[in-house]
Amino acid sequence: MSEHSKDGRNGKNSPNGKFQHSDTGCRLALAAMLLSLMLVLSGCSAVANYAEGTDRSSPSPTPTDLPYSTQSGFGQPDESISTPRPLQNKTPRSDINVSLVEESLVTELNTYRTRKNLGQLVSDPRLAIIARNHSHDMAKQGFFSHTNPDGLTSEDRARRNSYNCGISAENIHHDGWKTGNLSTEDELAEETIGAFIQSPPHNQAMLIIDLTTVGIGIYVTSDRHVYVTMMLCGS
Repeated sequence: MSEHSKDGRNGKNSPNGKFQHSDTGCRLALAAMLLSLMLVLSGCSAVANYAEGTDRSSPSPTPTDLPYSTQSGFGQPDESISTPRPLQNKTPRSDINVSLVEESLVTELNTYRTRKNLGQLVSDPRLAIIARNHSHDMAKQGFFSHTNPDGLTSEDRARRNSYNCGISAENIHHDGWKTGNLSTEDELAEETIGAFIQSPPHNQAMLIIDLTTVGIGIYVTSDRHVYVTMMLCGS
């Protein structure tokens, strides 16, 4: 059974084509690079990987205070990254501002990290384009996974665009627009971050101490399916 069909969190597409809501907080996943650990939670797959020797015992300074590397994350110069072509539209619908959801989700993530005494992340529009293309790919090809039908993982997608991360992770989420209590862009962002927080491996990915960069890309289909990809990157 595919990850898409196994998942049972809010916004799962039922056989009759309507969205059903549950309290499991599933329908999301994360993936990263180097040392792998795969967990299965309530029908949700997650992979959390960290670079060997990473010290996760104390908070990092904010990105503006970091002696950040120009070889990874937001510090990379434009000429070193082969950013893919941006989507012409983030949705064919006229009743949602997808950019506002993305911005709100970045704010929610940084507010959460601040509460945990961790440094805030820089939102990199170049990484967001890579993330958004994956959300669009999931929507158009009908899958829900970190690995696309061509076998490319989140690491592959970053690497093929020369986007370098010493530490990386990815969270993905599938929901429904204007279903249940989701009637505003802020509510959609809050529900997404809440679902990630409720799942230990996805929560752990957002709290990696040495992260510096985030790219969030969302695509919403004409029939209200919301696909979210959150790519996380550190030195």
